[in-house]
Parts: sequence; structure tokens; C-alpha cells
Amino acid sequence: MSRGENAIAPPPVAVRNAPGALQRALLDSLALAVADIASDAGAAQRVGAALKRAIEHIVEDSLKGLASAVGRQLLGVVQAHVGDAAAEALGRVAVELTTPDDAALLSRITNSADSDVVDLISHLAAETLRLAGRDSLILTLDNVDRLAPDDLRRLADLATHLPDGVRVRAGFATWSGGMRNAADQLMEAGAGEISLSGLGVEEVACYLAAADLSKELAATVHSVTNGYPFYLEDAVALLLGNGANPAELSMLQPRDILARRTARSWRDLDPGTQTAAFLLAGFQEPFAADAIPEYLGITSAAWSTMEARLRDAGVFTGKDRLWFHELRHAAFGTIFSPQRNGPRQQTGPYRSWRRRWRGANCCRSALLSTLAWRHTVRAPGQIRK
Repeated sequence: MSRGENAIAPPPVAVRNAPGALQRALLDSLALAVADIASDAGAAQRVGAALKRAIEHIVEDSLKGLASAVGRQLLGVVQAHVGDAAAEALGRVAVELTTPDDAALLSRITNSADSDVVDLISHLAAETLRLAGRDSLILTLDNVDRLAPDDLRRLADLATHLPDGVRVRAGFATWSGGMRNAADQLMEAGAGEISLSGLGVEEVACYLAAADLSKELAATVHSVTNGYPFYLEDAVALLLGNGANPAELSMLQPRDILARRTARSWRDLDPGTQTAAFLLAGFQEPFAADAIPEYLGITSAAWSTMEARLRDAGVFTGKDRLWFHELRHAAFGTIFSPQRNGPRQQTGPYRSWRRRWRGANCCRSALLSTLAWRHTVRAPGQIRK
């Protein structure tokens, strides 16, 4: 937890691709801040009671039930980040915030985009800042470019409607013209911008030298990757695989470099790990680690071996949780697209996927919506009951 310049700043929270992603990320970030000032039972009791009073002071009758539900949900998330004694104290306060409509209200908080929920989280953030006794509270969100247009508009509204001392810091990747336009709209609404550029030619040259490649390739590599480390890593892998011939690389766009490296990495895997990567790449967000072996129909030990192979091949990345980088995930969508492969080439992982689909004891429509590759893989036309 950062406290530079008398600010309380929880670590970044990644935005997910889901309805209500903004309010959920804001709530998770705020929960980390609350956990920092409610680390023992006494502090947890005081903080919980103060947040409960702030909720009770909501004047609009139409928002009182929702405010209680937001507070209850917030305290529930905080409980996962504190010790047992503090969690027990917060749990007692959360029970007092129970409403007769908890189930319906919880859906508004976690499964939909709701401006009232965002406003209530801002209200509780102001109270958290007061309790922390600091000058500012900074909620940091990453992958904000994943937000749906409605949530981006709500984020733009926050630029001028946040309580005094509460700030939102958002990581936004402008990898397309549409994303750049969305970022510009946030700036027009009053958001400030700090641009992060890629590595320079000299840094790229050093990166190449570390991989035992000629520094003379730096200009070419920089021109096609813009110095973005993720693309740079894949460009180096391509050069190492083709005898350091820059001709192939110079004809590619950054996304092509990524797709080509991803395809080569996948082809170099053993068949079992190939199939696992194919099946899991249908999920943009990671799910519970202990559920993966069951989903794949393998043992935990076998999955541990496969996971290590996917990491070593660069298919999986991450520190705390290994999974597909969102650009790698998009590259898999391109690789497995039937428009690219054609029906006669849909063998191996395609057959395995069909077999597992036919035998799945789950809701077919729900699984299909997850595995449909965002309409990249045309699952309905390929799968027959």
C-alpha cells in the first residue's frame, strides 16, 4: 500500500470484461484501502461503524437499500484482505446492513452497470479518506480500455464529480484508433494524461544484444514494434527462429508479429498441452486454478506440468497468476479462426473440443457464450448435438 505524498493508494485492480466492470473494480480497489485502515479488530469495528453511519446518512429514500447493499458488499470484500479477528468484526457490521432485497440489489452491484452504485462507492471512498486521515485516496484501475462504452462514459463523469481528495488513476492502452478516441473523450471530460512511450532504439539495441542478436537490427525491430516490450519479445523470438533474417520481420505489423510467434509457440507444444491451450483460450479471464484440471479432464499434476510448459513457451504470462495476456488471447482467436483455417484443417484441438463439448454436464448455452471466441470461432455451426 503506497502512502507517498500523504496519500493512501491501493495497488492496481485489473478491470474485467464484464457488465458492471467499472463499479466492481472501483469497489475492489476501495476495499483494499479500507483493509489497510481496518487491519485489527478494534480498527475494523471503528471503520465498519463509521461506514455504516455514512450509509445511514444517505438522504434519498430510493437509495437507502442500495447503499446498504453496497456497504455490505464492500465489507465482504474487505474481509478477504484482513485477519480473522478483523474479518469477524466487519462481519458483524455487515449483518446490520442486511436488507430484504439483498439478492436483487447484489445483482445491481455485481452484474450490471449502474450509475447509482458508482456514486455510492464514491460516497464511501470519501468517508474512507476521512477515516484514513490523509490528503488523498487514489484508486488505481488497470486495463480500463476493456470497459464498455457506457462504463467509459461513467468514468468520464467521475473526472469532475469525485469527492474532494478522491482520485481515480486509470491505465489505458491506446492500441487502436477507437481506443485513442475513447482516451481523448476522457481527457475532454477533465481527466489528465500521462503518456508512456515505448523503448527507444538504443534500448532495443541492448535488448537484441542480450539475446545475442546484432545491434544493427535495432532500427528495423524498433520500427515494427514501436519499442513496446511485449511485441519486442515476440520479434526477438522470430529473429532467433529464422536465423536473424530481418526481411520477414520488416513486412509485418505488430499484431502480425504477435500472431506468428503465438502460432509457432503453440505448434511447438506437445499435443496434450496444445489442446489445453486451445480450450482455455476461450476464456479471456482466468478462473479458479483448482477448477482447471477438472475442466480439462486431467490430474492436477498433469496440469502443473502443462502450465509450466505454457509459461516457458510464452503462451502464459504474469506474476501472481499465470494466464493469457489479452493480446496473446486475441492472437489465439486469429489462429483458431475457421475463416483462417478452413474446415478441413480443424483437427486435433477442434476434435477434442467437440468431444469435450458433447460430454459436458453443464449448461450448453452458457459454455457456448464463453467459448465462442467473441464470434471468432463459429461454434454454433461447428458443433452438433
